[in-house]
Amino acid sequence: MKALSGICFTVLVLSLSGGVSADEREKTEAAIVRGEAWLNDMQEAYRKAPAISEVVTVTNEFYKKESRTGGTIDSKTYRFAFGGQEDLLYEFDGGAVRIHQGTLHAKADSRPGRILVRPQAGSLMESIQADLGGLPVVFQLLMHEGAPMSDALEAMSQGQINKLQVVASGDTSTDTQVMQYEVELAGEGSQNQKPASMLVTISPLTNLPTGIIVRTQDENTNYVTRFVIKSTIMDKLPQDLVKSATSEQRIVESIGELLAPVAVNDVAPDFKLKSLDGHEVTLSELKGKVVLLDFWATWCGPCKRGLPMLEELSKWAQSQGGAVEVYAVDIMERMTPTATEKAVSEYWKKNGFTMPALLGTGSPVSRDWGIRSIPDTVIIGKDGKVAWRHKGYSPDNLKLWKTAISEALAESK
Repeated sequence: MKALSGICFTVLVLSLSGGVSADEREKTEAAIVRGEAWLNDMQEAYRKAPAISEVVTVTNEFYKKESRTGGTIDSKTYRFAFGGQEDLLYEFDGGAVRIHQGTLHAKADSRPGRILVRPQAGSLMESIQADLGGLPVVFQLLMHEGAPMSDALEAMSQGQINKLQVVASGDTSTDTQVMQYEVELAGEGSQNQKPASMLVTISPLTNLPTGIIVRTQDENTNYVTRFVIKSTIMDKLPQDLVKSATSEQRIVESIGELLAPVAVNDVAPDFKLKSLDGHEVTLSELKGKVVLLDFWATWCGPCKRGLPMLEELSKWAQSQGGAVEVYAVDIMERMTPTATEKAVSEYWKKNGFTMPALLGTGSPVSRDWGIRSIPDTVIIGKDGKVAWRHKGYSPDNLKLWKTAISEALAESK
């Protein structure tokens, strides 16, 4: 089908099962052949379109079988765009990948200030797989590059369903004002081989999918993943969509370097954490001050041995005219956030601590900072970059901290 340049198509998912009920979708041999043809037309649309930009919202839900209770687990949006074999954009929760003029750029939100820059390795899909092997390849790219339909359909289910086969098809022309094709597929859950299904809604105007519903189950729970897809077909992707700025970032050459723990001279990953006294602290709002973060946990003996020195440092920091902030950041606890808050509060009262404590268990802080062991202490300069980092306990901590803070204060004068 000829591309409709500059036209945006928006999906309306009409009900839990789609525009028509499962009973109204035909399960005849002819309907199965028709459904397979619609899927093939969809792949051809992705393959032949000069450029496509899609915004996809994915919502995960659960429903308990016995109690009939449930709700939304999470909802995330990603943006995917490609133009031929030269341009690609994949923006997702946690980072982004761009390929433009033969060069791949990748960034991780948890590592601000770094960017991976590599030559494009073959096709768009080959380049992503070569340099970003742990990144899920979206079904749109598999469709575009002519991968086997079975691989594209499995990716469409987010890897939740294997052995997908068309079992029914139908359209909504008699029941709705929006004409849509529906293809129902059945397979088995990737994790437990239990029966699973997927419903794909396709626009007959573009032959592109407008919605997907994936249903899986275990012994006690039904799971539903919903996709709402907004597609724009164009002659060429705008240059500003795929161009990546590198002037303020440190260029790295591998995914390992990109995701390595935050180091000296890196931009400090931001966070917003609740303090023990009920306030919220946002790290980026402390820019202009020197900040010490001591990552610890109640189960960590070396961490707790260092806290009295941190308390002394916090009192010393108060004499620096507001130029220094000190925080004990509790992370990696082996209990719920509520139980953690109670345990930290009791520990503070028992030891008479007055320094601020932040509650980081259950937050992305450990991931964003690349913390694998504690205690782990970081000093951030006034410019928001890491000025010093030290892992482990030392009886000389207080002296080391004061020296590093003084150097950070001097460097920023």
